[in-house]
Amino acid sequence: MQRDSVTDPRKPAYPWWEFLFPGLIFLLGSIFAWWYLTDLEARPGAHRLRLPSIAVLLYEWGGKWAIVLFIAGVGVLFSAIGAFKLIRKLQNPQRPAERDERPPP
Repeated sequence: MQRDSVTDPRKPAYPWWEFLFPGLIFLLGSIFAWWYLTDLEARPGAHRLRLPSIAVLLYEWGGKWAIVLFIAGVGVLFSAIGAFKLIRKLQNPQRPAERDERPPP
């Protein structure tokens, strides 16, 4: 019987790097979003801008800072989870690898 990572509490569902790296990309994306929206707001006139509906709602509600903080918040959340998992793994070096452990058939 094969163990499932969802039902087995001894094995995390995802390794640390699957959270940390996307979190860092989200943080860099929030910097890009701030730069891009600042540049758009500085230029007068109509702009042809296509955004996902959640971004439009956030922009109407709180301006560029709502979008930037939302993206950065997701990045901080993912990075914190990844860092926590990395610290936990480094504190317990005798644990088997998170993904490489396969139960016997």
